[in-house]
Amino acid sequence: MFEDAVDTAAAVRRGERAPHETVAAAIARLEAANPAVNAVVHPRLDRALADARAVGRDRPLAGVPIVVKDASVTQAGEPWHEGLAVARAAGYRATTTSWLVDRLEAAGCVILGRTNVPELCTHGTTEPAAYGPTRNPWSPAHSAGGSSGGSAAAVAAGMVPIAHGSDGGGSVRAPAAFCGLVGLKPTRGRFTAGPEFGEHWAGLSTDGFLTATVRDTAAIFDAVAGPHPSDPCQTAITDRLLERLEIPLPRLRIGVRTHGACGGDPAHPEVDALVRRVAATFAAAGHHVEDGSPPALDEDEAIAHQGIAVSACVAAELAQWERRLGRPIALEEIEPRNRTSVTAGRAVTGVRFLEAREWLFAWSRRLVSWFDTFDVLITPAVAQPPMPIGALPFAPTPDDMAAMRRSLGWLLGPWNVSGQPAISVPAGTTRDGLPVGVQLVGRWGAEDLLVRAARVLEVAQPWPRTAPGYEV
Repeated sequence: MFEDAVDTAAAVRRGERAPHETVAAAIARLEAANPAVNAVVHPRLDRALADARAVGRDRPLAGVPIVVKDASVTQAGEPWHEGLAVARAAGYRATTTSWLVDRLEAAGCVILGRTNVPELCTHGTTEPAAYGPTRNPWSPAHSAGGSSGGSAAAVAAGMVPIAHGSDGGGSVRAPAAFCGLVGLKPTRGRFTAGPEFGEHWAGLSTDGFLTATVRDTAAIFDAVAGPHPSDPCQTAITDRLLERLEIPLPRLRIGVRTHGACGGDPAHPEVDALVRRVAATFAAAGHHVEDGSPPALDEDEAIAHQGIAVSACVAAELAQWERRLGRPIALEEIEPRNRTSVTAGRAVTGVRFLEAREWLFAWSRRLVSWFDTFDVLITPAVAQPPMPIGALPFAPTPDDMAAMRRSLGWLLGPWNVSGQPAISVPAGTTRDGLPVGVQLVGRWGAEDLLVRAARVLEVAQPWPRTAPGYEV
């Protein structure tokens, strides 16, 4: 029977089991499931057991096993490769420990390993040449999404109840949607990225978590949220999400959009139907629901400006890897999809980068203003069901990349620009049994409202806690 993190920690606090026993059970699940899905690429199982023996029973998440994404957080002495073949070949190990990792461990979490990511976390599917594809536990022929695909697969396969991820354009929410999970992108400034990073991807990217239950999302947020005084953007914590989870919602004004943003395609018919079923659930609960969304979502030029910012950041990120490895990295040493991005990023002048950021700041204001009269926007997380492994060519043309962006809908990226919180929640499955996620977007700082709304859906239409065949 599935046990979420809240129940696991409660059992440890009551003395029903020791932290190392919960971790040993998770290790057994990981060893059984990981060969098929390729979610965890840097296991640290013996060290995890040793760590578990030192965990105090009084911690809020005592003995909860988790995995972390091999990208935005570091662990001193542990491998850190971000999907790069050159970092793997060098056997690179981190020299710092992220403050978020410190907070996870202080809460009682035990890290079992680091998860697979696409190279430099730039793709919507986790298929790096360095480590091979992560397969969706719901269907091994399909992608687990990206760039937190390894983390999503680990939870969907029942290895752990919670996995860390990061989200620079949907990288928590898309894998959550593809794997039937809850994935929260918090408000910008909720989590510290120090000491390795200040403003990751020009403020577009933030850490987040993937879980099987809404209350686990609330619990992990409560355990680690809060900015550091040195962070460039700081959004203070005012509410304990887990304590407020069962408080009834006020009557909400909700807008619904199923067409892609910024030139994106309409949602697949089955995705559209499942999203509208979710909207009908809220309407039946007494909320005002109508078709509508921020007009700014139809400003196609946002794609170009966000692309300028991201490509410059990716080029800078590769330069940081050159400094870590102590040598230049030739373009031929990275995947073709990233060669194009790095080349474009190196051509961006400082003036052009700042112009793009100012355009995006103005666009954010046009997005945010819609929420003056609406509380929540409902969209598909991704406009299509999970894509097959290999759907995006290894060496795609610009037209290939644009076609995939249109197909997926690009309904996730705008909220990385505006910094607003957004959550992906399971909406159901297609006739082929593939998961579909619905995205709920709220006002700045409104994680409390979003997790309570997600809880309404969890009660109204419960979802499986793991993929079929991985029940625990």
